[in-house]
Amino acid sequence: MHPDEFFCSATAALLHGLPLPLDVERDPRLHVAVPNPRRGPRSRGVVGHKFIVHPARGEVVDVSGLRVSSPERAWCELGASLDLEALVVAGDHLIRPANHLSSAARLRMTLERHPARRGRETLHAAFGLLDPGAESPGETQLRLICVMAGLTGFVVNLRVVIPGSRRRRRIDLAFPREKVALEYQGEHHRDPHQWREDMTRVAELESIGWKVVFVNADDLRDPAALVARIRRVLAARA
Repeated sequence: MHPDEFFCSATAALLHGLPLPLDVERDPRLHVAVPNPRRGPRSRGVVGHKFIVHPARGEVVDVSGLRVSSPERAWCELGASLDLEALVVAGDHLIRPANHLSSAARLRMTLERHPARRGRETLHAAFGLLDPGAESPGETQLRLICVMAGLTGFVVNLRVVIPGSRRRRRIDLAFPREKVALEYQGEHHRDPHQWREDMTRVAELESIGWKVVFVNADDLRDPAALVARIRRVLAARA
């Protein structure tokens, strides 16, 4: 690579650890960019780009000795190829404080000065749907399904105090008025210790009147059926 070339778009996003759709993760091609007006690199296995870029503003960073688009810029570059849901999943991960990658304020600043027009409308729509409280792609997808279905009155990662103890139990997506808790069950819930912890947490929530509804990856593939189930539970609790 030439000194002014850098990894960008999906390659940069993966180097920063952003979750991307499986077909994008498995694409072996490398995305490499150069500053405009130079022509993007052309070679086998490389997708070339040319961008207006300002390294002095921190738009190109070092990752394990590699020149890479910053996390914020990489997310903006994905606007040209990802749909709304995938952008929100990656964006939630990006601004979650525990991941130590970025913040909503820094991402907004980069988005406002990002020069590319392709995908700009989708990027702005995705930014408006971001939530730093999401702890997994599955939780983000569940929230988006509820938003797109017009479900309202829910809170992300609500913490509920259990009377008689000092514990505060977290709910992935809670409807406080109906006391309905949607819990996304990812693969890590198969761990025996996590399984026992989940049982105790659910029992404590149900002991104070909450209805816990489990959601898994298969449910996310059929949003209409999932939303119908959630509506039935909410109606019964109302």
